[in-house]
Amino acid sequence: MASMANFIKAFKFSPVTVGLVMLMIVIYGAEILIARSLTIPIPVLFHFGAEYAPAVLVLQQWWRLLTAGFLHISFSHIALNMVALYFIGRLLERALGSWRFSIIFLMAVIGGNLTTLTLGQLQTISAGASGGIFGLFGAVIALGYLYPTQPFWQAQAKSMTIFVILSLLTTIFTPHVDLSAHLGGFISGILTLMILSPTTPTRPKLKAQWPVYRRISGGVLIIGWLLLLIRSWGRL
Repeated sequence: MASMANFIKAFKFSPVTVGLVMLMIVIYGAEILIARSLTIPIPVLFHFGAEYAPAVLVLQQWWRLLTAGFLHISFSHIALNMVALYFIGRLLERALGSWRFSIIFLMAVIGGNLTTLTLGQLQTISAGASGGIFGLFGAVIALGYLYPTQPFWQAQAKSMTIFVILSLLTTIFTPHVDLSAHLGGFISGILTLMILSPTTPTRPKLKAQWPVYRRISGGVLIIGWLLLLIRSWGRL
């Protein structure tokens, strides 16, 4: 009963976060049923919508840039991602609201997968929510920068910065981990947070010209994505 009460409480305050975790667990369960294994083979991942450059660029299946973010390859893969998503998601969703949180996560998923499409191996299939999760990490760090007078976000941003640096360093030396998705998601999350930040920052250098900085962030995000698209088409 206590665990059910905690679940209901979590869903009440962060419905999108809890919904995303449940959805990805259900999808992974469906992958297991089809694959009959906890480690999902490439054909099943492709069938469910994983990112595969030839399918996106040649067959124009652009929806894979989004659906790949809801798939996972193994039990450890989904377990690590869901723990991270649950804790960082609840924090951000309660602070920003459900719709802002949703947009940041989805934009980071797309941005991460678009970066993989441009910089990754053409014949490699990829899946996972880590690009979106790194976007949430980026949003926390951005909040620490925008609101230096708020000790909570300052502490969270410092911890998150150390964690991201260590994660990226570990990724460099870990095979089969998509560094480009992490970086693309991280940057997309920061820029989207800058666009959607609910209040004017307390940092003096930004406060007076905040509408200008919002537009700059939006322009950088759009231009960056366009450049990635152009570069990806050039790989055909």
